[in-house]
Amino acid sequence: MSTVQSAVPPGDSPAVCQYCDEPFPTEDRLTLHKGLNHWPDLTEAERTDFHDARANERDALGSFRLRALACIVAVYFVFLFLYAIYAI
Repeated sequence: MSTVQSAVPPGDSPAVCQYCDEPFPTEDRLTLHKGLNHWPDLTEAERTDFHDARANERDALGSFRLRALACIVAVYFVFLFLYAIYAI
């Protein structure tokens, strides 16, 4: 059992885990939860859904990391050019 409590915004209908009755804001989060915490109990279709959701999450995280790196590099060069202009 996880010690992290999930929060669902008020007014939304949560996706509820059939194994532990924990609510999740989206079906993707529920699928990832079931794959990580209830693997032995899953059917083959649920395991396939978990692998697909994990691949999508990995792609999204990789994209976020590239965008974050680009922002950091841009901020670095902005400060470098500002220093070069105003330090002289």
